[in-house]
Amino acid sequence: MCLQAAHIISTPERDVKVLLARLQYEDSQHASQFKAQLPELRISKIKAYQAPDAALQIVFDEGMYAADTVELLAGLVKVFKPALLEAYQRYAAKSEPRNNFLK
Repeated sequence: MCLQAAHIISTPERDVKVLLARLQYEDSQHASQFKAQLPELRISKIKAYQAPDAALQIVFDEGMYAADTVELLAGLVKVFKPALLEAYQRYAAKSEPRNNFLK
């Protein structure tokens, strides 16, 4: 989510700004739903907000330095969004159906 928010102001194309804002809103809704389940899953907030893998943290950090709008959108559409969708689907497959809002 921070990736989209960080680039809203610096992106010159108005349509892309609107897209980034919409994606930011939708991602915040999904994150809020996951955050609501943290106490049920007995996961501490500290652990939940840390990167699970150092390599993943490096990829996200590199995404913050997109050179232009094309590079930013390519990273979002080809790398970050598919990875996020895959993570949500893995979570949904492993979790209990009655507690799962993704199914």
